[in-house]
Order: sequence, then C-alpha cells, then structure tokens
Amino acid sequence: MTKPTIEALMDCINELIGDNQYFSHCIVDNIEMYEELDGYLADHLNEIDILEVKAQTVPELVEDILFSAVRYCERALVMLPALVYDFKSEVTARTWDDFFHLLEGMEWLYQMFCLLDDVWEPLDEYVMLAAQLEVLTKKLHHDLCQSAILCDGRVN
Repeated sequence: MTKPTIEALMDCINELIGDNQYFSHCIVDNIEMYEELDGYLADHLNEIDILEVKAQTVPELVEDILFSAVRYCERALVMLPALVYDFKSEVTARTWDDFFHLLEGMEWLYQMFCLLDDVWEPLDEYVMLAAQLEVLTKKLHHDLCQSAILCDGRVN
C-alpha cells in the first residue's frame, strides 16, 4: 500500500475538519502534535502507522484558549514579585531570561486574543486593547535589546 503525500494528508485533514470546526492537534502513532505537523509528517511520512485528527467546535476552542490564558496568567502573576525583586536588587542573566519569557507570554496572549477574535465576535473591544498591549510590549522588548541596560547590575 502506498503512503499519501504530505499535501494529500493535509488536504484530507482540512476536509475532515470542515467549516464548523477548528484543528486542535493530531496524534501520530501515540505522539501528540500541536504544531509543525507538516514538518513532522515530512520527516516521518514513511514511518507513520496511525494518524488521528483532533478538532474542536468554536465553543470548545474558545473555552480551551480562555482556560490556557487563565493558567498562563496565574503562573505569570506568581513569578512577578520575584522578578520585580530581582530587578530591584541583583539583575542576573536568569532575571533577563525570566523577563523575556514574560514578554513572550504576553505576545502569546495577544495571539490567542487574535485567534479568538477570528472565531468569536464578542471579543472586538478586548482585541483592540490587546493590540495596544502588543505594541507596547514590542517597543519595550526592542528598546531593551537595543540599549545598554545594565550598570552595576541595575536597570538604568
């Protein structure tokens, strides 16, 4: 039996999902794949035995994204006091790593709001606020990367 091409597999996945659902992830031989599916398929196409497609309805997608965002915010809020303390006392490479992870998380939140905005109408006002937050986050990230920030272990 010949294996299908990657394009044929992706077309089949999109056809299976249809217009009323959104791709969630695939399970490829018991390995959950949430991103870069086409790259994984390209690298392992001849080895794959079972490919399961998982899709979500709009309400399921919205609920999943909102729960993920809440969990992220809860984790970020727990780490903020220590991050602020580190910036006030002793800035290390780990402090900067944690800070840039926080900026990446904020970018992820913005992307999730944009995704929700594509599928769920009531979010328009929140997406506008999220867009403003993204602009500020990118500016802060750029300014920090472009300037000499550290002096005696403290932020100038």
